[in-house]
Amino acid sequence: MSAVVPFKDASYIYTGILEDYELTDKGELDRLILSNTSRRRLADDRDPGDSSSPLDSYRYFYQIEGDRFVLRASEYTTLNIKYLVLEDSTADVASYSSTYAKSITTVAVNALQ
Repeated sequence: MSAVVPFKDASYIYTGILEDYELTDKGELDRLILSNTSRRRLADDRDPGDSSSPLDSYRYFYQIEGDRFVLRASEYTTLNIKYLVLEDSTADVASYSSTYAKSITTVAVNALQ
């Protein structure tokens, strides 16, 4: 996820993996807890005519040391969230087990014939 945080001299973009969040008593977003957090000046964005790969943009980011980085909702103006879909490893194991069991059954039946 990414968040834009305005400061007096410039706005910065913070990016990292959303680990947790906290809500206020009213149920509103209060804090975001990030890991693997980096930051850069928003003004350091690529120029619209720049043909370099977006993957090269990591060089503009500065890694923030620490295990967790906390952003208060009152500090950021914009959020960008990208969801990562993890494959279900238990489904893969079940599929593998089922295929393996069918193979063993076929071998056993063929051995008895």
